[in-house]
Amino acid sequence: MSGDIHLVRSGIAAIILAQYIAQIEEFEAMSRKQRRTPRGRDLADRIDGLREGREKWQRSLDAARAREGKNLPQPPENVPN
Repeated sequence: MSGDIHLVRSGIAAIILAQYIAQIEEFEAMSRKQRRTPRGRDLADRIDGLREGREKWQRSLDAARAREGKNLPQPPENVPN
């Protein structure tokens, strides 16, 4: 049963990681003009935290995969740092 819990945790970590990646990619794809919109300013205000969060959840997912000893879906390889 505890293996199931780890699988759920790694699934949650993968979902959270994907959200961080999506927001970072959204910000980096914005032009200067788009970054002056309310959404652009919001992302600009949070970009450092988003990058730190991505690193944290990537480590969490890596640790969960190591515990499970399974190949879970990998995030995209072109993840910005």
